[in-house]
Amino acid sequence: MQQPTLERKWTAVVNVNISRCAANFGKFEIGFEGLKENGPDADFREQFEWTRSSVKVSVDFGADEAVAHYGSTKSSHVLARVKPRGQSACC
Repeated sequence: MQQPTLERKWTAVVNVNISRCAANFGKFEIGFEGLKENGPDADFREQFEWTRSSVKVSVDFGADEAVAHYGSTKSSHVLARVKPRGQSACC
């Protein structure tokens, strides 16, 4: 039996609009505003790859970390909508 951890996993389903893309795959970024209980807050970006119109992504966080805000960045010409797992709102 494994000991439970307090680590958190942020997951989302990303719907990608590939109607203006010539390729069947590509990369995109999601920007995060991270909160840390025992240290300074930090903004960071995670890069992901898409291969179809809907991709499940995840980011691991420590027990003392949380996500304040997130959103797709303009790092790619692909239009992406981020839908957090278990929430109905998109950003």
